[in-house]
Parts: sequence; structure tokens; C-alpha cells
Amino acid sequence: MASTPEPNPASPGAAAKSTPLSSILGAILQDLTKAQDTSNRYSAKLSQIYKNREFLRQFPVPNGLLTELEMELKVAVNGVDTVSTNAEDLFLQARTALKQSCQDIANRTIQSVSNFLETADPGDLDSETFATLKENLSSPEFTGLLNKKLNQALVNDLEHLFSTSSKLDVQATGQQILSTVDNVVLQNPDLSKFLDTKNPKATECLKTIQADIISVVKKLPEVIKPRASFWENPEMNVIADASTLSSLPDLAVGSIKIKAELRDYKWVINVQKSGQVDRDEDIQGHSLVPMDGS
Repeated sequence: MASTPEPNPASPGAAAKSTPLSSILGAILQDLTKAQDTSNRYSAKLSQIYKNREFLRQFPVPNGLLTELEMELKVAVNGVDTVSTNAEDLFLQARTALKQSCQDIANRTIQSVSNFLETADPGDLDSETFATLKENLSSPEFTGLLNKKLNQALVNDLEHLFSTSSKLDVQATGQQILSTVDNVVLQNPDLSKFLDTKNPKATECLKTIQADIISVVKKLPEVIKPRASFWENPEMNVIADASTLSSLPDLAVGSIKIKAELRDYKWVINVQKSGQVDRDEDIQGHSLVPMDGS
């Protein structure tokens, strides 16, 4: 009994292996950069040889400079797929939503504490110092400090806020916000003595802050979610290997002309003068009342 012949991978009837066009173009750009890097490294080695050999010092060190590449790529289009965007797109959307939420929470928190202090007992503080405390609490600088710390806790390190299913972990986000608000505001040495949980009004203020945070966090999953026009991108698949292309009809094979440019850059190092520090980093030392003699 005659066996069924195996299909020839190069034949038009066989399933052709295709590659996303973006991957091919990306590989070309990457190889272009690697080629310049290889040339630079070789010139760096030569420079040491020229430096240490007296008879070569009078000559310039050879350095090949690759500025652009032109090529014609033969391909056959093998369909267009719709693919989901990568994690960077998810994080971009999350950053925008979280930045707005940080500002919202900072404003609400400061407003809640300010409202509480309007009827609070100043205790051992004189009226002028207590008035200064309330004024500094409501200042744009202190609200900006809380907003900055919330952004650092949430926006600057998003990965830990997402589960393996690429969904925002609401509980982890809420805990991070509560911890930051507690560290910056509730544990501030000038405010903590007023926010004693034995005081019913202070307890009500803390509950309001917590409710505001929960309200903002619960809305985030509705904002950070897939949208068809944003989350699905077309991706062209092409056949580019010579053996398969040679077996295809001429009408099925086209060409793409590519011109790639290589742009060099240099590192820019900003030297900060000694003694310059970000005062906002020391949140425990951010006083809301004037120091003696100030």
C-alpha cells in the first residue's frame, strides 16, 4: 500500500510560516543599532592600541559611522490579525487614572481634616499657632506633598498593583493609599494629637477619609478596563523566507522598500551641588506649626 506523501513545506498548498511585519522591521532596526555598537567597541579597542604605540599616535583612530540603511524586502502578505495591546498600554491607562485619583484623594483628605479642625479643641496651642496650623494644612504645598507621595506609592511602581490576570488589585491599591495617607497626614506630629480615636469627632473624620478612599478605589476598575478601539490593534503577518517565496506565484509576492536612520545620542549627566536635598522627602519632619523663634 502506497504511503501518503508528506506535504512539501515550500509548496503553495502547505501552511506557510508567517511573521509579524513589525517583528521583521524591529529586528532590522535592532541589528542596525548593534552594528554601530560593534563598530564603536572596535574603535575603542583600537584607540588604546594607537595610544600606546608611538608610531600610531599621529594617525586618527578609524571609526565607522553608520547613519542609514536602505534595503528592499520581498514579502507576501499572509493576513492581518487583531491582537491585544501589551502591558505598557495597560500601565499607560492606569497611570492616567491613578494620577487623577491621587489628586482627588489628596484634596478630599485635606478637606476632611480641615473641617474637623474647625471645631476641634486647640488644646495646649495658643489661638495664633492653631490658626497657623489650619492655614498650613490647607496650603497647596501640603496638599501637593500628599499628592506627590500618593503618586510615588502608586504610579511609579504599577506592577505590584496588578494581578496575573492584568486586573487592578483593588484591595492592594486601597491598602497602599491608606498607608500613604496615614504616614503623611494622620501620623504627622502636629496633627496626630488631634486625631485621637477616643474623640468621637476625630473617629468620624477618620471614617470619612476611609470612605472617600474606598469610593475612589472602587471606581478605578471601571476606568482601567479594555476598550475595543484601544485594546485591539491590527498586526500584518508576512512571509519572508526565500524558500517559501520562490514557490509562490509572482502576483502574490511584493516588495517593501525600507530606509532606516540611526540617530546617535550622548548621555547627559546632571551634577547636583552638594547639600541640595528634597525637603519633601522627610515627611515626618514636615511641620505645620512655626518653630520657636521663626
